[in-house]
Amino acid sequence: MARNDDSHVPGTGNYKNPTPHPGPRGVAAPLPHLEGVRRHRLRRNLAILLPPLILLTLVTGYLALPFSKVAKVRVRGNHAVAAVVVQRASGLTASSLMPAVWLNGQRVSHLVTRHVTRVATAKTRVTGARTVTITVTEHATVGYVQRGNRYHALLDDGTILAQGLSAPKNGTLIFKGFGSGLQRVVRVVAKFPANIRRDISEIQSTRGGGNPYQITMTMNDGNTIVADSRTVGKKIKYYPTIIKQVNKTGTVDLEVGAFFTPKATK
Repeated sequence: MARNDDSHVPGTGNYKNPTPHPGPRGVAAPLPHLEGVRRHRLRRNLAILLPPLILLTLVTGYLALPFSKVAKVRVRGNHAVAAVVVQRASGLTASSLMPAVWLNGQRVSHLVTRHVTRVATAKTRVTGARTVTITVTEHATVGYVQRGNRYHALLDDGTILAQGLSAPKNGTLIFKGFGSGLQRVVRVVAKFPANIRRDISEIQSTRGGGNPYQITMTMNDGNTIVADSRTVGKKIKYYPTIIKQVNKTGTVDLEVGAFFTPKATK
């Protein structure tokens, strides 16, 4: 029987591979729009990552340079307190970073008011590339109290300074005979009108007439004031008017009401 020449005979050289069917066009190469998406995502990621990295590099480089640190601390508003005392209390040194001062100025101010008794308020500001300025207000000295052989300053908030003097300054007010109520009386006297307070040479706790709050004030004009420490803050304003009316020296009693007794004449 004759065989068809086109028939497949295993093992012979006439075998031909079947022609493959063409697959979907463009599978082997990326689609153009996918490459665009990838480039967009890459640019977006770089835009997110690069700025923080650049900023971190700049900040790190700045902090490593000398001009990132404090070079000068100025103190303004001080009178009784030496500038160096405020500078030390602030904790600022040549190794302190300027950005830290800018961010933590309130903390620096708190350190000053906490450690320097005479300082009432403090404000810390960066005023130059490497300059910090601390502006302070001080507690006023109302008078002095004697403890042993030393005279200790009394501040307007009632604080008694630990460091004493061998003698008070001329013309300063002296408090005598007070116990635990001294600081309260000092705060009251600190609010007196300035012209009256300057005219007082001495305040003594006399406790007369059965009144434990009685005080006696000796004035530089030759007069004496007797008052109750609980009410004298409101009544002291009448003193100049009373003295002007009587045109004499004597005792102004503000303890109960307000009246004047002239000095007895010899």
